Amino acid sequence: MIQVECKYEIVSPFPEECLPLMWQWINEFREQMVDDFTPKTFEEMIEKERSDREAGGRFYTIVQKGTVVGFVWGEHVGDQVYAGHLVFDRDALRPAEKLEAAKLALNRFFSEGARKIRWMAFTDNRAYRIFLRRLGATFEGELKKETRRQGELCDVVLFASFPTEVTPT
Repeated sequence: MIQVECKYEIVSPFPEECLPLMWQWINEFREQMVDDFTPKTFEEMIEKERSDREAGGRFYTIVQKGTVVGFVWGEHVGDQVYAGHLVFDRDALRPAEKLEAAKLALNRFFSEGARKIRWMAFTDNRAYRIFLRRLGATFEGELKKETRRQGELCDVVLFASFPTEVTPT
């Protein structure tokens, strides 16, 4: 029998003491990742996280050797479909490691009953779109003038992850 040592621990739900770290990382990527309707203050983010949790959202913290390195979470949309989000410490992991850790979190997501995780990316966020494809997500379409970023209407692309498409790295 071959045993594989897992490099990451997936903790659910988020420990509240980790939320300031999550907020910091979200703000590092704010221009590329979030629209004008994302919480603008830490207090708004905490309120949204609590509201999402009460509505059935799922929240996973990725820990490596005792250090938090990332977060994967989803807002419950209905019928076990979630609007997916993720953020990692910019410097803690190489891209392949972020992919591996995200897949572990998604496998946990699916093992707890999710049937689909949908992802939304700005059309100009090439790095995130590539990451989602490498994660195994399926392109589902493009929405024109879907949301606002810095007051301007912008297009987004939609991807979806399904249990059968998330494979080990």
